[in-house]
Amino acid sequence: MAAVRIPYLKLAWRNLWRNKRRTILTLGAMTLYSWMLLWFLWFGDGAHDGMMDNYVRILTGHVQIHARGFSDDMSVMKRIREPGPIVAAIESTEKVAAYSLRVKTYALAAAHGDSAGALILAFDPRRERGVSYMHRSLREGRFLEARNRGEVVIGYVLAENLGLAFGDQIALMVQAADGSMGADKFTVVGLADPGISAMNNSLILMNLADAQELLAYGDAVNEIVVMAEDSYDVARVHGTLEEQVDRERYEVLTWAEAAPEMEEMIELDWASFLLMMAVFTVVALLGIMNTVVMSVFERVREFGIMMALGLRPGQLARLVVTETTLMTFVAMAIGFSLAVVTTWLNTEYGFDMGVFGAQESMADWGMANTLFFAKFSLKFFVVAFASVLGMSFLATLYPALRTAAMRPVEAIKFQ
Repeated sequence: MAAVRIPYLKLAWRNLWRNKRRTILTLGAMTLYSWMLLWFLWFGDGAHDGMMDNYVRILTGHVQIHARGFSDDMSVMKRIREPGPIVAAIESTEKVAAYSLRVKTYALAAAHGDSAGALILAFDPRRERGVSYMHRSLREGRFLEARNRGEVVIGYVLAENLGLAFGDQIALMVQAADGSMGADKFTVVGLADPGISAMNNSLILMNLADAQELLAYGDAVNEIVVMAEDSYDVARVHGTLEEQVDRERYEVLTWAEAAPEMEEMIELDWASFLLMMAVFTVVALLGIMNTVVMSVFERVREFGIMMALGLRPGQLARLVVTETTLMTFVAMAIGFSLAVVTTWLNTEYGFDMGVFGAQESMADWGMANTLFFAKFSLKFFVVAFASVLGMSFLATLYPALRTAAMRPVEAIKFQ
């Protein structure tokens, strides 16, 4: 006997609303799952971009260029003697937003009879604004000005430790590139809070020309920091610069290579998020499966009669799958729409993670800014879409197989 043709969509939609309360509860659960999954993915992507941006704009930039081996020991002898050709390569590279030439070295700082170890970070203040947030780290006083020499901005904890106030002199001593000891006094014009706890008691910012003179560098620098237009462009910029500079003399590092601890932190955060969503998925899957199973068992006799009239078990299983699929698409339409609205609000106004009291722990990782923004991404939309469909399929698999295994006589006599 030929199989009876049935309008699956029409029949499945009618069956869903035979028990409105159960359908609404199931739709609510699936909508909540769809909304949370997509929003969390988009917010997580944006938040991790923000975490990375906070960190790279304080220390590393997206890409760093040094004399080979400088990143291992920060020796003042390992310097870029002629930065001009590298600057030309950077300026000809697509997707580069900004770059800055730096001098970075350790120093001994002294004032009022006290001394402390310090980290000197020197740059052109005008060009540095394009690659870092150092100018935003000012806590008191004013920032460096390119036309002024002999001035420094120091970490506020270092100022407290050395008893320094505005207008005071701080003496700095370093090992110079010519083998001598470089020493000079500088005027404190500002106190900074760069957002990294370990730097507040050691950081000294100064003009590039002052540092070059202190270290007997001439026109040399020991670090060139490059910012890409977007985090997705970092690999492209890095690869292009690696091809254009002399790899035997220089090293070109991405922010992840220069600061692997930050990349590990982001990966750990993603892992914890995926674990949380896996638990949530299992709960949602079991809840939906339970609902579908209840729906099937309530209609066993009805299914038996339908099979006696000519419907095949496989057709009934298809009907059960169609019912769940319809609910899934309705839930995704609502849930994803809510996620788009929520994400748009996050892109406009952000979400302050400081409400959870995480300021201090985040500052340890260089994140003074705790306001993070979501980020729309087609990749994560596809991930969320596939995840919800996959969860729906798994939830329906057992009830559908159970329906396909029914025998007409047994189903009609089912109590």
